[in-house]
Amino acid sequence: MKPDISKGLIARLWQTFVKIRRFLWHHLYQKEVDIVGFKDLSQPARIEVPDEVTIEAFDSNNEKELRNFAYAHLQNYPDAIKRFEDCIARGFFGMIARHHGVLIGYGWWVNDKMLHPQVEALSLPIGSGDVYGFDVFIGQEFRGRHAGLQSMVASARYLQALGYSRFISIIRTDNIRSLRVHSQWGWQEFERRTVFTIATCLIYCHGRLRWRNRVWF
Repeated sequence: MKPDISKGLIARLWQTFVKIRRFLWHHLYQKEVDIVGFKDLSQPARIEVPDEVTIEAFDSNNEKELRNFAYAHLQNYPDAIKRFEDCIARGFFGMIARHHGVLIGYGWWVNDKMLHPQVEALSLPIGSGDVYGFDVFIGQEFRGRHAGLQSMVASARYLQALGYSRFISIIRTDNIRSLRVHSQWGWQEFERRTVFTIATCLIYCHGRLRWRNRVWF
């Protein structure tokens, strides 16, 4: 009987070890692959869509309306709310999308003169004439019928009018819906970034180790 007891004990200890290893691996090390792509703002979208969306700049006149919209749609996504508030606190540029006057979504962007945690941590190639776009959101009830693509086409015109020529953004490899819409817009992949989160407090990407910004990573 003793050998059987020993085998059972060893088996249980091994199972416990495996569970602890998985727990530590999940919490101490995470890997994410992001696609870095760009859109030449002078080029049309690959799919023709109705011109029914207009873009306006985020400012103090529409801040309350946008906050109400964002909190209503993101109430179950606390991380997205934190990023939304951080965008306002840092003074990032915002774009509001309206469909026949109704607010349907928004997005944020910075140029090469502004610091953004993702641009720094991922060493993104943002130069003169470029914008880095992020946290683009369309309300659930407005999705479909190319509302997102219409918003992106309108945003390209808006940014061109401000003198910019290229839109750069990152998309996770598993975000299939976003990749599809961006491809229809004419967005093209030019490289990938593998991001390692270590011990929940460090980010390693593109040969550089940085402290993790918990709002953006």
